Formats: sequence, C-alpha cells, structure tokens
Amino acid sequence: MGHKMLIWIKIDRIQRFSLILTLFLIILFSTVANAQRIVTVDDYLHTIRESGQVKGNAYKLSFLKEYNYRLPLIKGVQLRTETRDFLLNRQEYSMRIQPTSLGAISKQKRVYRNKLDIASLETDLHFNEQLEKRYLQIVDYLFITELTELTKERQKQLMDKSRILKESMYDINFDVTELIDVEDQLSAIELKLQNLKEVHQKQLTEMKQIVNSIRDSIGFNFDDLINPEQIIEKSNATYSSAEPLKIRLQKLELSTLINELELSSAKSNQLLDFVQLQYQGGDDFIFQENVSVGIGFNLDFASNRQRKGDYYFDKLNEEIKLTKLEEEISYSQKKEMLDFKEAISNFLSTQNKIKNGSIIPIYEIYQNMEGAPPLLLVKLKLLLNENQIAHVQAKYELYTSYIRTLSVQEILFQKPLRNYLSASNAYINP
Repeated sequence: MGHKMLIWIKIDRIQRFSLILTLFLIILFSTVANAQRIVTVDDYLHTIRESGQVKGNAYKLSFLKEYNYRLPLIKGVQLRTETRDFLLNRQEYSMRIQPTSLGAISKQKRVYRNKLDIASLETDLHFNEQLEKRYLQIVDYLFITELTELTKERQKQLMDKSRILKESMYDINFDVTELIDVEDQLSAIELKLQNLKEVHQKQLTEMKQIVNSIRDSIGFNFDDLINPEQIIEKSNATYSSAEPLKIRLQKLELSTLINELELSSAKSNQLLDFVQLQYQGGDDFIFQENVSVGIGFNLDFASNRQRKGDYYFDKLNEEIKLTKLEEEISYSQKKEMLDFKEAISNFLSTQNKIKNGSIIPIYEIYQNMEGAPPLLLVKLKLLLNENQIAHVQAKYELYTSYIRTLSVQEILFQKPLRNYLSASNAYINP
C-alpha cells in the first residue's frame, strides 16, 4: 500500500512539472512571437544608405573614378610590306606611326572630369529622391493611422445612431429616410475602412522591406516628432539655397557637349596624321637609297564643317532645355511655398473650428443635462468627428507640404543631414 502511494505521488509530481513546463514554453513562445522591433524616424531615414539604387550609383561613380580615361600618345602603329616581281631582295617594308594630338589629350581630360561630375550629381539626385520618399512614407503612415482611428470611431457613432433610430421606429415623428441614410453611411464607411486597411498594410510591407524586417513585427516611435506649431514657425524662415542640382546637372551636360565638340575638333584638326619610315631592299649598304621618311598631313575641312553644324543644333537644344528647366524649378519653388502657406491656413482654420466652435460646449451642456435626447448627443459626436477628420487631413497636408517645400529648396538634403521631422532637428549622419 505504501509503495502504491509513493508511485502515485511521483506521477502527480511529474504531471505538475510537465504542466508548468508546458505553460512556461507557451508564455515563452508567445513573448517571442509578439516581440516587436521599434523603429524611430532616425532609424528609418538612416536606411537611405542601404537603398539599392543609391548603392548602384555609388558603384558607378567608384568605377568612373578608377577608369583610365587618358588617350595614348600613339594612337596607332602599322607595319606594311610590299614586293616587286616577287623578289625577296626587292621587298619593301614600312612602319607608320599615328600620334595623338596634344590638344585631344587635354580635351579628353575635360570631358572625363565633366562625366565624373555628372555621375556624382546623378548619384546625389537619386539619393535625394530616396530620402524624400522616406520622409513622405513616414508622413503617410502617420496620417493613415490617425485617419483609421477616427473612421472607426465614426463607424461606432453611426452604429449608435442606427440603433437609436431603430428603437424609435414606432414614434410618430420617426423619419425613415434618416435611418436609410445612416445605413448607407455605414456601408460606405465599412468600404472606406477596408481600403484604409489595405493601404496601411501595403505601407507597412514596403517600410518593413526598407528596414529589412519583412518577417518581423515593427512599430514606430514618434516621441520626438515635430508638432504643427513648430512647422508653422519654420514657415517664416527665409530659405536661401545654392543652385539646384538639376540645373547644375543640365549645365554640366551643356559643358560636356562643348568639350566633346572641342575634342572632336582637336582630333579632326590634327595636322600631323602620321610619320612613316620605309625601307627598300636591293643595295648592299642599308642606308644607300634604301631608307626613306614620310610625313602625312590632314586636310579634312568639309566633314569638320558638318560636325560643327550638328554640334550647334545639339547645343541649341541643350540651351533650350536649360532655360525650360530653370523656369520649371522657379515655378515649383514658388508653388510649393504658396501651397505651404495655404496648408498652414487650412490647418489653423480647422483647428480653430474645433477649439472655438460651438459643438463641444453644446455637447457638454447636453451631456450633463438630465434626460438629454440620446439621438442629439450622437449627432453632436458625429459633427465633432467630422471636424476632427477634416483637421487630420489638413494636418497631413501641412506635413506633406512642409517636406516638399524643404525638398524643392534642397534644404532637406543639405550636409550634414538633419532629421526635419524631429522637434530638435537632430543630425542623421547616415
């Protein structure tokens, strides 16, 4: 009997240990599964260096820097032989050497430097595009998150309104059209929430790819996010940026075209075409009427005029592009500044409507009133929610316009890089 009790006690202990171990493993795996990587705005902007496009342009620039662009002093050597009557003692040999124009060597160096500068500017432009894209992705993510929460709140308010209307169906003042309208709004808002969910999921997937956490759960820390009031203060600053990169790039394209023409002209206008040393066999003494030296000269004028005609046509096209680009950038800068001012005005207007409007005071009065009509309270909540959604949209336009204004002024990309979505404008230093 004692042995049986001992066995049962041991079994009971094993079962308890197994249960505790199982619970521990469940909690452990649950914690691991729910672990979330927290990404700050600085972290997200810092990933710019890992962009495939930015890396590709950096490799291209590195290749050009190591490329041997120099023209050789001798561009060609020819060894010729002729025979007369198929007699070996009357065989003729000649060596023709074609030198490179010193002017062509100098012009080639300028063309190479221009192409190196062009590659460097293109790298900077692609870098700037990717950096601006990340800024706007963060703003979009914030907006979609806030809008989704307000839309869910509106859905709940509409459901309350529908329930109250259904409860009053047998009242003499019941308005069936109002109930139908609420049901239509609920259907529309359900579709809107589905669309917001899809957009949010697409955003999150793309952002997870950028931070290289496609299989992990990520969350964003916006503790140091700049607030609208700070953005509005920055609108009074006078922006003075250097010459835009796109204009500098177009000027370099024009300069390269000019240098390429000068290189082509230096090659075609090279007076000395070749130097030739010729030997004719037949005499006993090698230098007795057997060796001759010849020189060839270039007298090509017609083809050079044709090349110049083509060049002037191309040059005119590049100059037109430059003028058009300068006008477009000037227009974009002015337009973004006007849009920024308008976004500030819309934000302040919607903010004032919420803070100083009559909806909140009226709602508070009726909320504290005994026997206040529930339908009226819901309607006031819906009106307030409508104003809040309009305010979030105005806030989104403010942040977007702020980033685009900094971008078109190229302040967003000034080195050392700063986080312009940070309240402290902290350095990124990617």
